[in-house]
Amino acid sequence: MERKKLFPEQQKSEYQYNVKELPKLNEITEKIEAYAPGYQIERITLSRLNTTRPSASVNITHPREMMRGPTTDFIFMHPYTLEINASSIQGGDQGVWVSIVSSMFALHFGSYGGTLGQWAYFVMGLLGALLFYTGNLLWIEKRRRQKQATQSKSNLVLAKLTVGIALGCICAISLAFATTKWISLTSLNVNIAYLWLYYLTFFAVVIAAFIKGPSITAIYTLKISAILCLIVPLNSLIALLLPSLGLWYADSFGEIMLEVMTLPFAWFFYVCASKVTKRAYNGEKK
Repeated sequence: MERKKLFPEQQKSEYQYNVKELPKLNEITEKIEAYAPGYQIERITLSRLNTTRPSASVNITHPREMMRGPTTDFIFMHPYTLEINASSIQGGDQGVWVSIVSSMFALHFGSYGGTLGQWAYFVMGLLGALLFYTGNLLWIEKRRRQKQATQSKSNLVLAKLTVGIALGCICAISLAFATTKWISLTSLNVNIAYLWLYYLTFFAVVIAAFIKGPSITAIYTLKISAILCLIVPLNSLIALLLPSLGLWYADSFGEIMLEVMTLPFAWFFYVCASKVTKRAYNGEKK
């Protein structure tokens, strides 16, 4: 039995292709639709057309199928002969191992089940984060009530790490959303900018938790996160009022829903900050 490579190499050719020989677009789309029925073509990228190794990558989507990428599946094909070299779709000719990997990617990204499935993944992600945060705080509170003495060093370290890591993530992600449209106005690589913003904010909050203490850090981090959530829809308002800035406003259902959802999060973070403030200044000192 012949074994297929996990990532098959494109066959080498000595023939020098020319873009004039390129098949018509409808021929390419017909080949893709025949290979992946029910899928919708999102993008076709052609490269190295005037070389001996031309290639075409196709991004396709299906609302009810598992997808390997965050938003699409992939087909790699020869743009002239229309031969399929590799694909990530279920039921294609990718072999057993790639099929397993594709399923793992889909489970990781939540890229199946359509919009409802992605919102379900979003909610489950929040529940997982809350379980970590509230579980640690409840454990610390239980230990405090049992001993009714000065908190041990290990308890304090755990409290600082819990606040720093959990709220550091929240604040960093909120900052990334709030600055996305402004970063796009610069020449910076958006993905690299995201990484810098995220990790600088994350470690700043963790360090603040150890220097200023978990209570003060939680109060200010929650308030900042609330403001950052409000900035997300505010950016669209600025884009409408000042179009000369070059910002874009939310004009699709997905973008509008994203910005609307930031409002209850802003309210939630503000309420949490108020409760932490009350507990920190009016609660038990220990």
